[in-house]
Amino acid sequence: MKRRGFTLIELLVVIAIIGILAAILFPVFGAARRSAKIRADSSNMASIYQALKLYREDQGGYPPLLHQVVEYNGNTMRKVDEVRRAYLYRGRVKDINTMTSVLAEAEKDEEVNAVWPTRDESNAGNPGDHQFAPFGTPVTYQHLGIDPTFLNGDAFTDPARFYAWDIYDVAPVRNPNDPNQTLYELRYILFWTELGQAGGGPNDSPRQLGYNDPREDTIITWNTFFRSYDSNTAIPRRRNDTYVLYLNGSVDNVDSRDLFERSWRFGQQ
Repeated sequence: MKRRGFTLIELLVVIAIIGILAAILFPVFGAARRSAKIRADSSNMASIYQALKLYREDQGGYPPLLHQVVEYNGNTMRKVDEVRRAYLYRGRVKDINTMTSVLAEAEKDEEVNAVWPTRDESNAGNPGDHQFAPFGTPVTYQHLGIDPTFLNGDAFTDPARFYAWDIYDVAPVRNPNDPNQTLYELRYILFWTELGQAGGGPNDSPRQLGYNDPREDTIITWNTFFRSYDSNTAIPRRRNDTYVLYLNGSVDNVDSRDLFERSWRFGQQ
């Protein structure tokens, strides 16, 4: 009996079919993986919201941070899951991975300083809506209202040290002044405005967690790990790929460029 093999043309046809199928299926698989990661992060954000509700019911207000600044035990830094004075972790958030993104690459023993996010200058005439500090200003313990003396020995006016793992208090972003540099940007604080820092006033923004009854459209925190950028820039593309957690418990995908330009004032008229 003669054995008949594949001809060169038949092999080329099979290879071409495999290539066409791969070109069709790989983007589908990639989109499915991305959607799964977005769902995982959105679920974490929803868990943070539920934990905040429990915290407020117990304490009568929201915490100064979602997790905590860096703690030390003598000269040894406690890892992010070993913090003893955390606000949400352990008591209300059981899994420390809730405090990070599936796309984050930080180590649990990595500490960082942070800067204030972009300040919206469109309403600069009203100090009650104007962010306390411009972009790039170091975040201090004084801004947070946290005394670090018994946590890590820092002074009240020192730049605060955060866990890089804790991406809903601070998160990495490209520096608009140097796209090759990564900065950690503040994402959660009780008071964003100068009037809020000083105790508030009749014209102060009601969208701040430090007040007794903030509006439901108050932004708790936001997730920028799914943003896309134009090459060699730090300006996000106009795509709805930033995820915002609001005080009503919703997690919405919003225009990344708009949120980049307005940060915590996004959606405020």
